[in-house]
Amino acid sequence: MQGYFSGMEIILHPFVELLGEWNMEWKLNKMVRNGEYKVDGVNLFDLEWKKEGEVELKDVAHAMRKQFDICTVDVNGKKFKFAVCEIAQKVFCFYLPK
Repeated sequence: MQGYFSGMEIILHPFVELLGEWNMEWKLNKMVRNGEYKVDGVNLFDLEWKKEGEVELKDVAHAMRKQFDICTVDVNGKKFKFAVCEIAQKVFCFYLPK
């Protein structure tokens, strides 16, 4: 399994594989530490996130399960849905619906 951390490849703890694919509705998208995640040229961190719920997903950096907020934003007139958790100070993990 591979992940990305601000454009750099990260090595995931071997325990991550043991957690398995127990939540099949979400797919790991990226981890961000620089406050920049662009969707259609718009930085999500510049928008107001509307929280719509929570879901338990894998924090792949720490090989554990955490509560992620399910959020939506309006990007160029389109609804963009994601799950996000601040896993460390100013480090965010994003999942997208499958």
